[in-house]
Amino acid sequence: MVYEYHVGNNQYILRITHDSHRNKSLLKGEIDWLEYLSENGASVARPVLIGNDYIGEVTKDNSYFFVTLFQKVNGHSVQEIDWTNKLIKGLGKVIGKIHNLSKRYKPSSNSIKRPEWDNEDFLNIDKKEPGLCNVYGKFEDTVRYISSFEKRENTYGLIHGDIHFGNLKIDSNKIVLFDFDSCLYSWYINDIAILLFFSWCNYGYQMKEKSFVNNFLNHFLNGYEQFNHLDRKDFDEYLPTFLKLREIDLYTELNKLPLSEYYAYEKYFMKNRKEKIENEIPFINIDSVSK
Repeated sequence: MVYEYHVGNNQYILRITHDSHRNKSLLKGEIDWLEYLSENGASVARPVLIGNDYIGEVTKDNSYFFVTLFQKVNGHSVQEIDWTNKLIKGLGKVIGKIHNLSKRYKPSSNSIKRPEWDNEDFLNIDKKEPGLCNVYGKFEDTVRYISSFEKRENTYGLIHGDIHFGNLKIDSNKIVLFDFDSCLYSWYINDIAILLFFSWCNYGYQMKEKSFVNNFLNHFLNGYEQFNHLDRKDFDEYLPTFLKLREIDLYTELNKLPLSEYYAYEKYFMKNRKEKIENEIPFINIDSVSK
């Protein structure tokens, strides 16, 4: 549960989390990393002390709620008019710096270390729809394949884990990321795959695939590589796989909703999506893209 919270002229975001969603150790891990990123110049929404601690606790009817406070990010959400090569390069800079800092980050305590990428609470596909057995099978295949990926210091670390356009704003031409509730240890290319996925869904799905993805990767990497570098293998092998993981995840979520609640891109996304997943058609054909 997320609210705006004002004290005089100061604006904050107040988040209330039930313990069934995240326990206190996970929240401490999120705050610890955000503190580190903030102190080292990353463009993120900084956590704010509540008295002498960053996490407050409330008990109600034998349920536990945790309260956290963050600086409010002013500015505006990304609109179609904002979608320029300059913005794409700026996103590369912000994410590249976070990934570079992640390589040097050590949690203040092992007890608050954030989960690995395959933690069941974060691979949260609800496998209850009987008509989706083949889709769930493709999900399991994808997870098993990712499990074979090599974990290297330059490619694997703590990531945001949910970079979409609801979790960032433009404030005076500065891109600021927030909502690190899903942060976890994974391959850095996963963050890029998620952003590319939602960029295509929001701004590219009516364009030619190859030209959109080429343009995105060229300008994104122009910013990203000012702070961090990934190998060609990350793009050739890992990127398509994480795109597929996000594709299946979004499909199973949207499948629960009535068609009347879909936005335009969601209607486009859902068209023949089940068949595409079952037939292992790439979400985006990265093979046709030069990087």
